[in-house]
Amino acid sequence: IRHLSQCLSMIGKHPHVGNVRQCGFMTGIELIQNRKTGKDYPIEKKMGAQVAMKAREYGVIIRPLGNVVVMMPSFSFTEKQITHLCQATYQAIDAVTQAS
Repeated sequence: IRHLSQCLSMIGKHPHVGNVRQCGFMTGIELIQNRKTGKDYPIEKKMGAQVAMKAREYGVIIRPLGNVVVMMPSFSFTEKQITHLCQATYQAIDAVTQAS
């Protein structure tokens, strides 16, 4: 759990991430249009779904819930797998938000 928390701190620094919530291995990452103003993306843009689909290209499956993406790695994940999950999620967020 400690390693996941450390990796999530990297994601939390992304300019289009508003809040990262974690309870054990369950994680919710809020996607926002503007960090300074806290402005959300319009729900019609389906940013969570876009990020989830892009993440598949990087080899991970995450779940979209509106403008939040959810990660729930298995308890059997190694530190290397957790690192990959977080890096792929960050890359997906970056790719989708730059394109929008």
